[in-house]
Amino acid sequence: MESNDGDNILLNLTTEQPYSVAIIKKTKSRQSDSTKKPRHVKLTQGSAKCKNVHKNKVSEDANSEKFQVISSLFRKNPKLPDISSAVIQSEDKKEDGTFSGSEFRNMNLAPFMISNLEKNLHLKKMTSVQKASLPSLLSGKDVFIKSPTGTGKTLAYVIPVVQSLQDILPKIQRIDGPYCLILVPTRELASQTLTVIQQVLKPFIWIVPGCVTGGEKRKSEKARLRKGVNILVATPGRLVDHLKTTQCLTMAQLKWLILDEADRLLDLGFEQDISFILSTIKEHTSRKVQKVLLSATLSRGVENLLDVSMENPVTIDLTKEGNSEREQVEYQTPSLLEQFCVVVPMKLRLVTLAAFLQRKYLKNCKIIVFFTTQDSVDFHFVLYSSTLTTVEGDKLKFLKLHGKLSQHERTEVFSNFKDSDQGILLCTDVAARGLDLPSVNWIVQYNPPVSSTDYVHRVGRTARIGMSGQALLFLLPTEVPYLNILSEQNLRY
Repeated sequence: MESNDGDNILLNLTTEQPYSVAIIKKTKSRQSDSTKKPRHVKLTQGSAKCKNVHKNKVSEDANSEKFQVISSLFRKNPKLPDISSAVIQSEDKKEDGTFSGSEFRNMNLAPFMISNLEKNLHLKKMTSVQKASLPSLLSGKDVFIKSPTGTGKTLAYVIPVVQSLQDILPKIQRIDGPYCLILVPTRELASQTLTVIQQVLKPFIWIVPGCVTGGEKRKSEKARLRKGVNILVATPGRLVDHLKTTQCLTMAQLKWLILDEADRLLDLGFEQDISFILSTIKEHTSRKVQKVLLSATLSRGVENLLDVSMENPVTIDLTKEGNSEREQVEYQTPSLLEQFCVVVPMKLRLVTLAAFLQRKYLKNCKIIVFFTTQDSVDFHFVLYSSTLTTVEGDKLKFLKLHGKLSQHERTEVFSNFKDSDQGILLCTDVAARGLDLPSVNWIVQYNPPVSSTDYVHRVGRTARIGMSGQALLFLLPTEVPYLNILSEQNLRY
C-alpha cells in the first residue's frame, strides 16, 4: 500500500516484531528510460541491511537479506490443550438397530396401504420404532415414543392414523372437519410432515390433509379450513389464532391428537398455547381422543406434558438409556454417526471452515453448517458464496436458512436443498429439529450449541434411517471443557 507522500510500505513479518515496516522512497529521475541508471537507497529497518531499489522493486545485494512475507495469521498461535481420553469414544464397530426384520405386510394394514408403501414409497421393512409402536397405536392406546432422531417416527404415527380413518364407514367427508390434529414446532417441519401424509394418503383420496402455520396468509388458510380438512398439521400459535377467530374450525370429530417434537414445542414457549388447545379439545369433544407424544429427549417439561395430556400411556423407549432414572435427561445420537472435533484458534476459524467446505464440496458432499446467530449466517453466506470456487472456477452452491427469512424464502431454500445432491446450507437452529433432509453427509457446528439437547438434534440431521453420516464440532481452545459436558451425557467423540 502507499502512504500519502507516495512511499512504498513493505511489511516484514519474519522478525520478532511481526509488523515492522520498511519505507522505500520513490525517486523521480529526469533522465530518459534509455539512460536511466539504478539508484541505491539506504534503508533502515531494525537490524535489516541495505537493499538496492530499481524501478520500485527490491533487488538483492551481496550484503543484503531477503524479505520473506509470512502472514501473522499462522504465527504465535495459542497452545492447544490436550483432550482427555475419557471424552473420546471407543473404536468399536457400531451396530445399526434402525431397521427391524419385520415387514409392513405382517401388520394388520389395508392392502392398498401396503401396496402404496412398497411400490410408491419403496418401504418394505419397518424401522424398530415403527415395529414397536404400530401395534399399540392400531389398538387405540395413548403412546409416548422416545427415540433418536432419524428413526422413522413420523411414519410411525401417520400410518396408524390413515389406517384408522380409511376404516370408518360411511367414508369420512372433508366437510366433517379435522379427525386428526398434529402439532409441530416449526413451519418447515409442518411442511415436511404434510408431504409424508400426502404420500401415505395416495390410495385414499377422500381423506383431505391440510396445514396452518405462522407466516402464511390467514385469509387463504380460512378458505382452506372452510372447505374442510380431515388431517390438520399446525404450529401451536397459528392454531390458537384460528380456534379463536375461525368459526368453521371445529374439533367435534377429533379422534387423534399428536404432539411431534414435544421437547422443542416446550423449548419454544408453546406451553400456554398447548394448554389452550387441550382445554378446547376437551370442551368440544365428547369422545375419547387418542394421543401420541413424540420426543428425542425426555426432560421434566415433557414428563409434565405427559401427565397432563395422556391417560396411562404406553411408553416406547428405544434409546440405550431406556432403563435409567427418568429424572435425568437422556440423550441418544444415531448409531451410524461418526463424530469429530477440531480445536481451532479464533483467527484460524474462518479459513479452516472455508478449506473444509471447499474440500468436501469437491467430493460431492451435502453439508449443513450451524451458526448461533442470524447475522453470523448472513456474514458467512455473503463471504463464502462470493469467494469460494471449484478448480474450474465455478462458485460453490451455498444456501442460507434462518428465522428472518420470509416464509416463501424459507420454503424455497428447504425444497432446493432437499432436492439437490450437492450443496452447503448455512443455518441457525431453525433447521435443527425434525427436518428430514435426505443424504446429508456432514453436519458442521461452527459454534457449540447451548444445550446437549440442541447438540443431539443438530447432529440428527445426518445418519438418518439406517444411513451413515459425520458430524464436526468447532471449538476454541478455551471451549475444550465443553467436551466434558457432552461426555457426562454419553455423547462422546
